[in-house]
Amino acid sequence: MARLVIAKNRLPYPPLTGTDAVTWNFLRALAASHDVTFVCLLASASQRRYAREFEDLGVRWVPVLMPNKKNLFARAAYKVFYTLASWLSASPRDLWYYNPPAFRRAVKEACADADLLQCEYWYLYPTARAVRGVVKVLLKHDAEFELNRRLLRLPRNPLSRLLRGWRFLQRRAYERAANRHFDHVLCLSAVDAALVAPFTKRPPRPLFPLLELPPSPPVSPAYGEKLVYFGGTRRDVNRHGLEVFLRAIYPAIQKRVPGVTFTIRGEPPPPRLRRLADASVAFAPPAEDLAEELASAAAAVVPLWAGSGVKIKILTALAHGLPVVTTPVGAEGIPAEAGTELVVAATAEAFADAAARLLTEPDYRRTLAEGARRFASRELDPAVRAGPVAELYAELASS
Repeated sequence: MARLVIAKNRLPYPPLTGTDAVTWNFLRALAASHDVTFVCLLASASQRRYAREFEDLGVRWVPVLMPNKKNLFARAAYKVFYTLASWLSASPRDLWYYNPPAFRRAVKEACADADLLQCEYWYLYPTARAVRGVVKVLLKHDAEFELNRRLLRLPRNPLSRLLRGWRFLQRRAYERAANRHFDHVLCLSAVDAALVAPFTKRPPRPLFPLLELPPSPPVSPAYGEKLVYFGGTRRDVNRHGLEVFLRAIYPAIQKRVPGVTFTIRGEPPPPRLRRLADASVAFAPPAEDLAEELASAAAAVVPLWAGSGVKIKILTALAHGLPVVTTPVGAEGIPAEAGTELVVAATAEAFADAAARLLTEPDYRRTLAEGARRFASRELDPAVRAGPVAELYAELASS
C-alpha cells in the first residue's frame, strides 16, 4: 500500500464537471488500494459540508479555504498581491492565485510521511517545488498550450487576437517548463501524452479516465426527436461550438426533422447564445443526476472546433448508452470505433446529417447505443480498470 497525496486547486465534489468527475473517480479507485490524502482549495467555507463524502470514500481530506474567500478585505488584499506578483515577475496569475502559502503548507505537511505527491494542472508546480523527499507526479487534464494555439484560429477582432497570442506564448513557456519539475507526467490520453512528451523528464504515461457506469440498463434505443448538450457554455471553445451548431447545423436538422427539440443543460449561457435559439431550444441548469435527461434524448451533440484533452461529457453520454455526434476535435483521444461506438463529423453538413439520421432511423440509433455501452464497459468501467490504475500508482510511488 502506497501513501499518496493528491493536490488540486478546487473541490471535485459534487462531480458535475469533467475535471471533477476525473478526480473523483480516480480518488475512488486509488482509495480502495492505497492510503490517500486529498488536499484542495475551497471556493467557500460552505463546501466543508462535503467532509462525509470523502470519509465514505476512504480518503483523508484536507480542505484549505482560498485567501480571497474569507472576507471582503482579504479578497481585495489577495487580488492586489497576486496581480502585483504576476506583473512584477511577468508570469501567469494562476501561479500566484492557486498557490497561496496556506495551501503549500498543507500539502507539505501531508507529504511528511508520503511516498508520492500528485498535482493536478501544471500551474501547481510552485506547491510541488516546496515538497522534498517524495515522488512527484503531474496529472495533466489536457495540453493547455495546444488548446490555446487552437483558440487563436477562432474569429476575433485584431486586438483580441493580439492579446490572446501574447497569453498563448507566455503560458506555453511556463507550462512546458513546469512539466520538468515532476518525476512523472500522466495524461488522460495518448494524444496529449505525445504533445507533452518533448517537455518531460520521462515519457509521459497515458491514464484514461474512469467513470462509474449507471447501475440501471443502458438508455432505451427507441428513437425520438430530442437532442441534448450538457456541459459548459461560457468557455470560448464551448460557446463557439454551440454558436456554430445553432447557426449552421440545427436549422439543417430542423428542415429534415421538423419536430426536433434541443436542450442545453449547463451554466447560464451568454446572451448572444440565447439570441441564436428559437422556441425549440431549452436552457436548463446543471443536474447532479443526468440519467433522466439522457434517457429522454435520442442523441447527445458535442460540437467542438477547438479544444484539447478528453471530453468527459462524451464519455458520460457513452456510459449511459446514448449515441454521440461530435467533431474530430471532440473525439480526440477517445479510443472509440467511429461509426459504431461514436459518430465523428468533420463538417457542419456531415454533423447535421448524422444527427438527423439518429433522430429518424431507430436501427441506426440502436446500433450506436449498443456500441456506446460496449465502449464504456471496455474502457471506463472501474471494475475492469481500477486494479491497473492502483498498480500504476504503486509502481510510480516506488520509482
